[in-house]
Amino acid sequence: MAERVWGAGTGLGTNNSYSTASNWTGDTLPANGDDVIFNGTSVEDCTGGMAQGGVDLHSFTVTEDYTGTIGATGSHLVISVSNGTDPTFRFSGPGEAWIEAGASNIDKAYVFGTGSGSDILSLDSALAQEITDLTVFGGNVTILASGDVPNLSTGFVDSAPGDAVVTIEDGATLATVTCGGGKIVNTNNNITTLQVHAGTITNAEDADITTLVIRDGIVKHTGGGTVTTLTLIGGTFDASGSPGCTITNRIQMFAGSVLNLENGANNIVIDADILYLGGTLIFDRGTVVTAA
Repeated sequence: MAERVWGAGTGLGTNNSYSTASNWTGDTLPANGDDVIFNGTSVEDCTGGMAQGGVDLHSFTVTEDYTGTIGATGSHLVISVSNGTDPTFRFSGPGEAWIEAGASNIDKAYVFGTGSGSDILSLDSALAQEITDLTVFGGNVTILASGDVPNLSTGFVDSAPGDAVVTIEDGATLATVTCGGGKIVNTNNNITTLQVHAGTITNAEDADITTLVIRDGIVKHTGGGTVTTLTLIGGTFDASGSPGCTITNRIQMFAGSVLNLENGANNIVIDADILYLGGTLIFDRGTVVTAA
């Protein structure tokens, strides 16, 4: 295991290629188990030699001092980060980056900040690649259509509503999503478990949610997907923008929560009853509700 810093070799990163040995510490390319670092040593862009997924790194770090660009649209840096104890991907750079998980996946990824408009993490699901755990505390992250992220979380550094912005394109694969701040926009991807503690998540098109628990924050259900189980401990479930959706099991509501099913079409279906322990209910005129 060795530390390889971009631009620390005799080449200084000036030819912009990841696969040039002289651009790295000791004029040596990163190898299995190494720790790769992009920092202020060189702010040259890294846009060539992108096919590195066969090398399984221990860590990959981009610090706030690195202002260059990594990869490009249609030419992502492909890396694997799953080697050794606690392998970790960390990104704090203000520059744009397009990064894709390689053959051995990325086990844990943390994003603290990005440039505006970066597709920070993208995946090719054709080889069953994934980012196993992705946590976004700040910046703009796009999970592209082939992305596989079993566990996605958002948090915040300074401002719960606004630090993290995660866009999930149609075709991605999700399982557990925890919204702890910022904004998530999910386009037509089913979610097994969604926990909302702060921030806003928009669930669009026909995306289904199996289990939804809202403690605070807002869920905007703007599509026609089915919610199987909904528990409102606090916060808001807003289906006023839905063209019509279904909530299958009993809804549980507690004081301080808001359930807005007023979409103007009176076609939101509740297949079970509502266990009402407090909060605000908003329905279309003519809706028949059973309260338990």
